[in-house]
Amino acid sequence: METQAGWVLVVDGDQSAYALYRQVLGELGFAVDLCGNGTQALLALSRRNFDLVLIDPRAPDVQGIDVLSQVYRQPAPPSVVVLSADLQPDMLEASVSQAGPGLLAKPFDDGQLRATIEAVGRERDARLSQGIGQANRAVTRTGDEMHPLYLQIVRIVLARFQADRVSLMLWNDGSDLINVVASEGFPFAKPGDTSALLHDSLSGWVIRHMEPLLLEPDSPLPFDMQSSWRNNALFSGMCVPIAVRGRVLGVLTAARRAEKQAYTSTDLDSMIALTYQAAWIIEYMQIQLQSQRRTQFLVRLYNLSNALLAAKNVPALLQITLEHLSETLPDASGYVLLRDGESPGIEQVATLNASGRALTDLDELRDDPGLVGQVLADGVPRLRQATDLRELALWEQRLLDDREQVLCCVALKTDIAVYGAIEIVSRPVAFGEEELQYLVAAAALIAPAIEKVQRYATAIESAGRYGAIFQNAPDALLLIDLASGTIVASNPAAERLSGYSQAELAAIAPARLIAPNRAGRAGVTIADVLAGRVADYEGYLRTRSGYNVLVSLAAGVLGYDNTRYLMLAIRNSAELQRQAQRQAQQEKLDGMTRLTASIAHEINNPLQALHNTLHLLVSRQFADDKRERLLSMAQMEVDRLTAIVRRMLDLHRPAVDDMRPSSVHSLLDGALAGLAPQLQQHHVLLERDWHDRLPRVMAIGGHLKQVFHDLIINAVEAMPSGGRLTIRTRSEENGDSAARVLIDFIDNGPGITENEAKLIFEPFYTTKRTNVGLGLAVSYSIVERHGGSISVSSSPGGSTFRVSLPAAHSIEIEKNVLTSFAMPARLRRASIANENSGAAKPPPNPHIQQLTGWRRRWLWLCAPRGLATREQPRAPAVAQQLQRVQQRDRTEQRPEQAERLVAN
Repeated sequence: METQAGWVLVVDGDQSAYALYRQVLGELGFAVDLCGNGTQALLALSRRNFDLVLIDPRAPDVQGIDVLSQVYRQPAPPSVVVLSADLQPDMLEASVSQAGPGLLAKPFDDGQLRATIEAVGRERDARLSQGIGQANRAVTRTGDEMHPLYLQIVRIVLARFQADRVSLMLWNDGSDLINVVASEGFPFAKPGDTSALLHDSLSGWVIRHMEPLLLEPDSPLPFDMQSSWRNNALFSGMCVPIAVRGRVLGVLTAARRAEKQAYTSTDLDSMIALTYQAAWIIEYMQIQLQSQRRTQFLVRLYNLSNALLAAKNVPALLQITLEHLSETLPDASGYVLLRDGESPGIEQVATLNASGRALTDLDELRDDPGLVGQVLADGVPRLRQATDLRELALWEQRLLDDREQVLCCVALKTDIAVYGAIEIVSRPVAFGEEELQYLVAAAALIAPAIEKVQRYATAIESAGRYGAIFQNAPDALLLIDLASGTIVASNPAAERLSGYSQAELAAIAPARLIAPNRAGRAGVTIADVLAGRVADYEGYLRTRSGYNVLVSLAAGVLGYDNTRYLMLAIRNSAELQRQAQRQAQQEKLDGMTRLTASIAHEINNPLQALHNTLHLLVSRQFADDKRERLLSMAQMEVDRLTAIVRRMLDLHRPAVDDMRPSSVHSLLDGALAGLAPQLQQHHVLLERDWHDRLPRVMAIGGHLKQVFHDLIINAVEAMPSGGRLTIRTRSEENGDSAARVLIDFIDNGPGITENEAKLIFEPFYTTKRTNVGLGLAVSYSIVERHGGSISVSSSPGGSTFRVSLPAAHSIEIEKNVLTSFAMPARLRRASIANENSGAAKPPPNPHIQQLTGWRRRWLWLCAPRGLATREQPRAPAVAQQLQRVQQRDRTEQRPEQAERLVAN
């Protein structure tokens, strides 16, 4: 062994052994400071730092713990060898094999002393090298750093009180277990037991009552303590609580075998004093290590946060988390459980420090989430002992190797959501309050990182999706920067439509690329479109080849990164128009095909009947009465053919120019008057819901009356058992557009199906055997020629047919009046002759007296022929219209034009 020079402090009252100390330690390269009592030892420790301390707790004025407390105040505490008399060889061998070197039995020779010093040196070197290797990757563990102190306290008690068994047990406040952290001598518990129950043990009684116990063979025990501590090997002992500032840290126990003298109250007092010193040094070291651990935890959390910032996806983040937790908590094992997006359950599980415990059955976790489910529900961290199995799921119970472990679960949550949990299992000595706080702090860093990478993944996915939509859109898309007025992005459709590449489009001003449409909206310019003030526009796109392509533009303004852009969608209108024309042509051909087939079917039946009848009449001789019947049948078929042809002519009758302002109510009255017998015969109750001041409509009265007739008949046939027919008229104003007159025919029949409603206006479509199926088709055609429309809505409670017609404008009424007042040449000649002959005039009409000029003369001339009398009921309305025309003529100062209109 290669030795290094250093200082050794020997605290021993046996001066006969000093020569041996100097010889052996000198040969090993150490300088020796020999002290015969505790006072000298404390003074030496205050002057110098030692590399090794040999102490006999039974030396004069030496308790051992006071020296030990001074030793551990040094920056690098030295190794300690405890010298003990009356130490059995088997006990020494067990101590060295289980706890390591550090205990030497007196008397000893130079070989035993040398072997002990060398073993302690090797252990010290190994601990130092291990500490250097772990300094940058592992946090100092309280149990590991405190174990030498715990062991030295136990060995001092063992030597000081000549005990056969000494144990040091610590208790975490709130725990049900007391953990053995160091022991020497013969065991008095079952092999492998390193803890005891707080409520069912001798140590637990001492902790709960904070009272020392002197255990004698025949002394009575407290009534609430069991006597199971006694056995055949040990019969006398002392058990003292380790307490400081009213807080119990644990218990220190010493026991002797039966062949030795029992402990006395004096021994108990010495034990109490020694334990008091041990409590202070344990608390001092715990505080020092706690401060050191917290600093290391902060450094580790800082490193973790930096590592998480570099993670771009969940797998990388999970790997960083597992590596960090494994290095920081090497004694812990468990799982990192993650949710997937908005899923309420766990979808991904990673194993921490326990490859053999991988949780592969996620269904088991979903069925019984156990402690994880509670944490995910409220986000509150939980710490459970291995004895609390009622709250744990079966898969969580499998994590626990024995009852000494603890289970901790913390949530990975942010202010927005809970993204998973971390659940670990560890020993109580290696997992305390600092570890729990660290785990909560680490979870507070990991959860936002998960949120960030999930949002990043969502953003990347969205960017890819929107990029694919932009690139593969069938319409040409241009993204224009409104500040600079340049094209910053375009898609392949824009390249195909314009003929320019994306680079060329970026160099072209949008105003040069788009030309206005002369037939477009007035007052709208290309500048308005490119500024985002107009949402849609029709214009031309100037292509690379020099052609102007008719396009429709849709514009929308969007903002990104404090920059405003204009998204311009351009569609080839010429192609759309061609498609619409082809579609319309195809619909026309389909309609002609259906119409031709329907006509052929409808005409074929009467023609076939007529052919058969004529064939019979030509080929055979019949009696006169039978011949008459056959001719009558032939005549019926001819009439049927004539009716079909006439209705077809009505269906495609060209528009007539001589439409007149007509009263809808008058036309309805006429249609209802002719259908009154049928209404009464079918028990149909008529209800009029008519508007009081319904505008007139420009119509051919007979045609519109036929429409009303067909709609009323259709409603009556829909109610074969009777019912109610409501005819409702309304006027609808549409703001700037022309007013419309609405006529509703409402029946309470069984209604029609949706498929029938689509075909009801088709020629020759009927659900009745006696009808040809042209009534509604003809009505539809007539209303359409009048500028209106027919629609149907139906329900199981009846159907409603609505006729919508444009209301007649006042200018149309005036024009119609002027046209009807224009006199032919024959009437003008008659007017002149009557004036020259001085013929008698009819009595003046009060309405006609309001008229002046040629209008009054024309009405006067028409009076003998009955025109004035026939039109007299409507004279007030006509007079009102003429007054408006006359007022307009005065305003525009063109009465001569009106006179010329009459003269011509």
